[in-house]
Amino acid sequence: MNIQKNALILMILLSFLAHGAALAKTETWDIDDPAISIVWRVTVFEEDMPDELRRFFKTYSHTDVQCYRGAMVFGLDRKGMTRIPGDDFALLALVEGEQRILYGMKHYANHGYDGWGATRLGSEMLLPGREFTITYNDPYFYDHRSLLSRFAVAYPRDDGGMESYGFNAIRRDYTDWYVQGYESVDAQGNGFAIINDQPDYGFRIVELPAEGPLTPGTRDNLYIYHAYVPLWPVHMNGITDFPTSVEDAIRVADASWMRFEGTDLAMAYGGVNLRTKASTSSRNLGRVKSGALVHVLGQEKGEDAPWYHVRLGREEGWISGRYVMFPGDEVFCLPMWDMPLPKARATEARTLRIKPDARAESVMELPKDAQMHVMMEAEDGWLYVMVPRGAISWEMDVDGAAGYIPADDVAMVVQGPSLSAVQP
Repeated sequence: MNIQKNALILMILLSFLAHGAALAKTETWDIDDPAISIVWRVTVFEEDMPDELRRFFKTYSHTDVQCYRGAMVFGLDRKGMTRIPGDDFALLALVEGEQRILYGMKHYANHGYDGWGATRLGSEMLLPGREFTITYNDPYFYDHRSLLSRFAVAYPRDDGGMESYGFNAIRRDYTDWYVQGYESVDAQGNGFAIINDQPDYGFRIVELPAEGPLTPGTRDNLYIYHAYVPLWPVHMNGITDFPTSVEDAIRVADASWMRFEGTDLAMAYGGVNLRTKASTSSRNLGRVKSGALVHVLGQEKGEDAPWYHVRLGREEGWISGRYVMFPGDEVFCLPMWDMPLPKARATEARTLRIKPDARAESVMELPKDAQMHVMMEAEDGWLYVMVPRGAISWEMDVDGAAGYIPADDVAMVVQGPSLSAVQP
């Protein structure tokens, strides 16, 4: 079945190359693995998107939108072949004016909402002036392609080869879409892939065609370069930020660590408590958010891990070494699965204070809508935040203005591409 499905994809792409034409109006196939209870139904389309997606955009924009190309997948219960609510995804390009805009979509069936939501990934996630197809890869075909993405935007090359960018989504209450990989092959299928199998974890380099199947969760045939970089579209300048050569992947990975050279910075994770002394019985100053950067000032021996004396913004305290990661450690990037730090914005003009007390000295006056990273949940409903010196980014500005603000005075900003999500 997998061979037939992949042959179908190949025929679609070859047709595109041979005739310079678009995909057929609609192509549908099932991904059927008898070992699981779900059958995945894939539809790729051009111009005429599925009615349910068209209805969503018409509800949102109150007008018909022009579809360029896209792909949609949903799950069917094997027993009755009925659709499973909330397990639906789509990636499509719409024509807006003279631009083609990429959208990632998810069907939600929880928290009282039953319907589609869309994330505007933007025109920057498409190569300008290039024709492309959008398709979907088999998630149970365990070769190099299973390490790429579920969705792929493929661009034909003049030499008969193909290059493609993969996109995938993290399933949460909201959906983060991220760039998962780049593949470049010649007309004979020889080339390489650069894979980001988890956001911000790093790059895996795979030579193509890979010899033999790859066991999920192993590093067979893989070269790994850990990188501290954001690969969510909302934090990228465009798709060209993703490396397209082995040399670029190594350069990006190496450059990502340069900002830590000569510093005493480390990362707190796991919601660790900041304490006044190196003891779990000492006063707790607050719960530090995973991904917060701290200055390490010293350490003391602990029972099962050292205690680190740290400075978080202007606050000093102690955190257990079980919840500290250092640049250069292979695992430093792992907490970034939940990164970046939570963001908040001031709902009105407010005062940032030096302590969690309305009578405490002012650090600065915050205008309405000022954005900040939330570093710690402090006592009595206060948040300890870091206001960046310039525009807020994915990473905490360790030299920004740190202070306390009541949680009721800010609104949390949903992370990732959902910042620009559209939901009716």
